[in-house]
Amino acid sequence: DIRGKSEDDLSETEVTLAKVYAAVLGLAEIDIFTNFQDMGGNSIIATHLLKVIEEFFPGSVDISDVFSYPSIDVMAEYIDEKRGVEPQTASADNNSSEPEEPKDWDNMLDSVVDGEGSIDDLLDSF
Repeated sequence: DIRGKSEDDLSETEVTLAKVYAAVLGLAEIDIFTNFQDMGGNSIIATHLLKVIEEFFPGSVDISDVFSYPSIDVMAEYIDEKRGVEPQTASADNNSSEPEEPKDWDNMLDSVVDGEGSIDDLLDSF
């Protein structure tokens, strides 16, 4: 469950990052405005988080960015700016040239969030 904005106002990057953060941190619900450390994140978890983010947004972030852009909303804005992606909501028509996320990643993240899989299984798939 993503909190902080209505579903219609979330960007695709915010939705993806929220699922990644929730899976890595083992949270059932996540607020996109909450600081990574306030969610229970630390430097060890940040390395796991970075590894998963890298799969979705290759070359967009490094370990220091996890702490420099500590909440999902500012991280999403940073990633989109770096990738040259115009702000758009997840529910907007996707007529951009941006490739669609592989569906199996969404399912894997959802299974971790739902407690059916583990973050170790997710990380082992890389």
